[in-house]
Amino acid sequence: MCKMLEDMRNDVAIDIAQNLIKADNVSLEQIANATSLPLDTVKKLEAEIMSLA
Repeated sequence: MCKMLEDMRNDVAIDIAQNLIKADNVSLEQIANATSLPLDTVKKLEAEIMSLA
């Protein structure tokens, strides 16, 4: 049960990070701090988003 909750939290954090990256006025460091995602993960998400644009 804990693993399922952790997976859901990570999915939500990734969704939030993607939205903040698209907002363009929030630094990657701020996004990492707000979502508790590692900065490297946030950077990878940014790269994915930019490659789709």
